[in-house]
Amino acid sequence: MPRAVFKYAWDRLLAGHEVFAYVNNLASNGDNYWVLAHMTPSRGPDGSIVGFHSSRRVPDRAKIAKVLPLYSALLEQQKTYDEWVWSL
Repeated sequence: MPRAVFKYAWDRLLAGHEVFAYVNNLASNGDNYWVLAHMTPSRGPDGSIVGFHSSRRVPDRAKIAKVLPLYSALLEQQKTYDEWVWSL
C-alpha cells in the first residue's frame, strides 16, 4: 500500500470526514487481499472525535484493476523518494 493513501485517509478522518479506499491488507499467513474500506470518525456527545470505525467489503475486481496502476505509480514515486532520502 502506498503511504500516500494512508496519509490521505488519516488527513480526511482527522478533519472529520469519511473515507472510502481500496486497501491491500496482509493476512496473518503472509497472503495479501483487497478490501473496500469505509472509514469514519466516531464522535462523542459533544461532537468531538473519540475514535474511528471501519467497515470492510469485498471489492469489485474490475475496480481493483483500475486502482492497481495508480497504486503502482504511487509506490514507484515512494521508492524514488525513499532512495533519495536514504542517499543523504
